[in-house]
Amino acid sequence: MTDSLLNRILLVEDNPGDALLLRVMLREARLDTVTLETAASLTEAVDLLKSGEPPLILLDLSLPDSWGPQTYLAIRDAAPDSPIVILTGLADEAVSLELVREGAQDYLVKGHFDQGMLARVVRYAWERQRIEKELVRRQVWWEAVIQAIPDAVLITDRQQKVVFANSAARDLWPKDLSPEPGRDILSLFPDEAPDRNRLVEFLRSPGVSQTAVPFQTFISRAGPEPVPCEVHHSSFFVGGEDLDVVVLRDLSERRRLEQQLAQTQKLEAIGHLSAGVAHDFNNLLGVVVGNLDLIKRQVEGQPDLVKRIDVATAAAHRGAELTKQLL
Repeated sequence: MTDSLLNRILLVEDNPGDALLLRVMLREARLDTVTLETAASLTEAVDLLKSGEPPLILLDLSLPDSWGPQTYLAIRDAAPDSPIVILTGLADEAVSLELVREGAQDYLVKGHFDQGMLARVVRYAWERQRIEKELVRRQVWWEAVIQAIPDAVLITDRQQKVVFANSAARDLWPKDLSPEPGRDILSLFPDEAPDRNRLVEFLRSPGVSQTAVPFQTFISRAGPEPVPCEVHHSSFFVGGEDLDVVVLRDLSERRRLEQQLAQTQKLEAIGHLSAGVAHDFNNLLGVVVGNLDLIKRQVEGQPDLVKRIDVATAAAHRGAELTKQLL
């Protein structure tokens, strides 16, 4: 962080002497280039916060129109993007520490800090607020990406308990088996599921940043048929904790398309076979028709035989027309 990023400080202090002392300290801390605004009451401070960029706020909790934690909560609500540093007396130090847990960036005990400490607290508070905002922004991005993934994503701890499940994971199982935080992930897979033991072995084995070869299994879901799934999993170490990531891809649609493709290929093969047979059969019918024509010429004086030959010839021609439909 550079001082140029901090260009506005709002000092909320009703004691003119304390306000003047802080102004001098800020100048000696080389923060005099920052615009310093002062407010002697909560009402005045809230009015100043309605315009301009979010400032860093130095806040005295004891004001004419507000006192204690309520002062902080009112300012926090009026300026949610501003880092707040509490100015407190020795008697209020416990209260100030509690407000830090509530979101205040830091606190200073009046009469127990110099310009150097003031400068560090101001700069660190501003930088921490910036980093926290960036972390929140990235957290929102991360959650948006994970929730948009069509595959089911589960994160489990080393006790195989679910700690996170995206919306696709919650939709993959029926409500009575929803992978809510705290559920044993192994309960989501039926005992008879193929490769269940492989999943169990992975989840129970220690290791960091390992990625296993994906395998296929199935899960139970509402309906008579189990759901085929492809399982990807890996483990990682973060914040002093071993975690596993299990990604399941529903293969139902892929299996359906594969079956359709197999059926199409089978029909195509039958079509090629039928065309070949029809071609050969058509050649045979040509031989039959040709021989019938020769026989007919030889028995022209025998009407009964000619009639029989004409019937056979007509049938052969009808057979030829049928085989043409298969070519």
